[in-house]
Amino acid sequence: MSRNLTENVSLFWTLQIVGWSGYMLDRYLSAEGHFFPVYFIYLIIACALTFALRPIYKRVWRRKPSVVIIGLTIIVCSITAAYLWLIFGEIIFAIVGIRTFPVPEKQSLIAYLSDTFLVSLQHHKPFLFLSWSALYFGIKYWQSKREEEENKLKAESLAQEAELKMLRYQLNPHFLFNSLNSASALIAENPPRAEKMLGELSEFLRYSLANSKTEMVTLKDEIEALKNYLNIEQVRFEEKLQVNFDIAPEAETFPLPNFLLHPVVENAVKYGMQTSELPLEIEIKAEIKNNTLFIEVSNSGKWNSSNGTNPQSNGTQVGIENVRKRLEQFFPKRHRFETSERDGRVYVSLEIAK
Repeated sequence: MSRNLTENVSLFWTLQIVGWSGYMLDRYLSAEGHFFPVYFIYLIIACALTFALRPIYKRVWRRKPSVVIIGLTIIVCSITAAYLWLIFGEIIFAIVGIRTFPVPEKQSLIAYLSDTFLVSLQHHKPFLFLSWSALYFGIKYWQSKREEEENKLKAESLAQEAELKMLRYQLNPHFLFNSLNSASALIAENPPRAEKMLGELSEFLRYSLANSKTEMVTLKDEIEALKNYLNIEQVRFEEKLQVNFDIAPEAETFPLPNFLLHPVVENAVKYGMQTSELPLEIEIKAEIKNNTLFIEVSNSGKWNSSNGTNPQSNGTQVGIENVRKRLEQFFPKRHRFETSERDGRVYVSLEIAK
């Protein structure tokens, strides 16, 4: 049984029990002590008739009828149920000996049934079933709208997840090719260093693949992956690149989406090399204050404008947008992501509240 079906059945039984119990209490209080057994039998019959209406209404609802069809169905079924309520009640009262079933003597059966039908209308018996039926279809409509919204949200979430996964798994081919070329050149010049570089590249790739099914990792894991990435870049750029980490121990266990910080650091290397005096300086800081994680990635250089545009922002639009979307997805309304430039450095600041 699906979750929605289980919820619908549970809601139906809850409303039946609460609704009929309330109606029974109201009839008892207004009956001045004459509730049992007359009203009790009447209510049992009425409740049983609503159970008979339910499969009819379910079949009608599956056909996705118009409002007019639903309205006509409710009217016909409610009047019929009210009529049967009166007839079955009289028969049962006669069986248990509460009163004699009024058998027509000089009146035809058709005339008697017609009079009984008018009696049911005069006592407003269809109103009870009209109310029950309207509530039934009203709840069905509400559930249908809710399911449509849920399906829409699920579809949007799946599309967004697919987009984010594609972005997350998209390794920069230039980085990979440059790393392999650098390792190839080092094999003849410095085999131990080439071996170390390939090991770090292997660890970096392993991290990206090992966490393909794990959305969240710790900040410590993310920093280790960044260190492997930056160590590889330092082999390429040698003394042209200087890196400093300042990570508070209490921040290391903070959970993050994996590869969240990689686009930011990759931008710092790629575009810092274009705008900074060498050596390029990159600093990564992280700390916890007031149950909030503060991360700052800064690099020497500047936002280099060209033709009114920002090439650093332009060239990294996909990566930065990826970071923004993932933050919104995992930490809605409890994060802040900002970029700025001051004193010859570019800053990317990130705050995430627990």
